[in-house]
Amino acid sequence: MKKLRFISVIPIVLTLASCKPELIDKRIPESIAAVAPIAGIVHDTAFKELIKSQLKFYKGITNPEGIREVLKDNKISPLEYRMYPSYFGYMNPLDFERHFLLLKYRARWLDKRYGWRNLPKAEQLGYLAEGIKAAMGAGPLNLALALADHCSDAKTTCISTAMIKTMAMHVTCALADVTILAGLACHGVVSMIYVAETNKCEDAYNTCKKQVLN
Repeated sequence: MKKLRFISVIPIVLTLASCKPELIDKRIPESIAAVAPIAGIVHDTAFKELIKSQLKFYKGITNPEGIREVLKDNKISPLEYRMYPSYFGYMNPLDFERHFLLLKYRARWLDKRYGWRNLPKAEQLGYLAEGIKAAMGAGPLNLALALADHCSDAKTTCISTAMIKTMAMHVTCALADVTILAGLACHGVVSMIYVAETNKCEDAYNTCKKQVLN
């Protein structure tokens, strides 16, 4: 019973943890004096770290069905939160929460410095595409799928598009003025969109390969 009480207050502990300085990336300034030209965003540490962290986050999703079950009513209860981080590959809930605290911090920095939320959606997606391309290495968003056939090329483009669109959604969640659990639910829904879209990419790839073989 004592263990259950401890776990049920984790969200409260995590809210307080956001005040701890060791959770904040010290390379990102806490305040700025003026808005910078948007072209500089692709070289900004916060932007690059946000993308790298989110790409790693996508790879860690281990239990989409568990996430979907928790979010079926579009919210997360303290009891459901007990297992929720593990569905994303996190064994330590504090590490899970730290990821989103840093995402929120970086998103707010980008919004304050570059006016991110006021950019047209097409521009947001364009800068994210450029940032993801840089993070993944040379080539057209090299996702280790670059086999010499049009089916693989289409799959690469499909997954890249899913990454770009859902990463923009994650930034929107991070900028929303909501509670910790509501924010996590928002990110969870976006993660499920990513999983669903990449599953479609895989299905389309398999269909394409069968057609090539026939």
